[in-house]
Amino acid sequence: MDDSIMNDIYSVFDVAAENTFFENFVSLNKFRREETKREYTGGVKHEQWSYDMTPANAFFVDYLNTLQVTPGLIDHPVYSPDVPKHMSYGALGGFLAPLLFRSIDFYGSRYNEEVEYESWWSANTKLAFLNRTKCIHQMYNVSYKIGDEWYEFNEGDSAAKRDGPGEIGGLRMAYRSYKEYVPDEAEKEIVGLNLTHDQGFFVGYAQSRCQNLPDETLISYLKSGTAPNDLVVKATLRQTPEFAQAFNCQPDSPMVADEICKVF
Repeated sequence: MDDSIMNDIYSVFDVAAENTFFENFVSLNKFRREETKREYTGGVKHEQWSYDMTPANAFFVDYLNTLQVTPGLIDHPVYSPDVPKHMSYGALGGFLAPLLFRSIDFYGSRYNEEVEYESWWSANTKLAFLNRTKCIHQMYNVSYKIGDEWYEFNEGDSAAKRDGPGEIGGLRMAYRSYKEYVPDEAEKEIVGLNLTHDQGFFVGYAQSRCQNLPDETLISYLKSGTAPNDLVVKATLRQTPEFAQAFNCQPDSPMVADEICKVF
């Protein structure tokens, strides 16, 4: 570790036991303001993390135009060198590829190539994007029965609305990458699973999003417009023709959307 960098970062952070609580609080606020100023005026520092790196997760940081992947995500069950590549492409690729789409969708449109807050979309591009995504919004018109009560997903201006195009486009991009870079004859089989490689890809994607929510949390999600993972997975797979082909889903199957939405 370079001590000079750490000393520079914390040079304005003056906290001492002899200070009053108010004095330490003022110093903390000053430190945070300096950090924000450094972020916006010092250029993009790709070697620095912008989020807590302890959870198993990944983030697209629009104001830095970077994709940040935590070390915990590159581990079982999302990724393992012992797992066939088709499942890894589905699990890890299906997790990261949607985030790559953030650079060109609603999120990325707000920052130009110099990562300055300036929309690079024309009025016609924005209108076309909004018109195409209307189809996707219908994917989230669902209700959940929890106990004896039914709860509708409150889509509103939710993140699910903005993330939907990237989820669909990202999964298809991960699938195409898998088909291009992983020859069938080089793949290992998983003993006990009677799945084709294409089916394993989508199982890997779905399993990486497994989530067990208490009823109270699920109700809170639905009311606040936070899409539970099972809703995201089902909605995305229904919009993916490659999934229907892999599992031989008929046109009237619940896992086949009435209309396939094409945004990108």
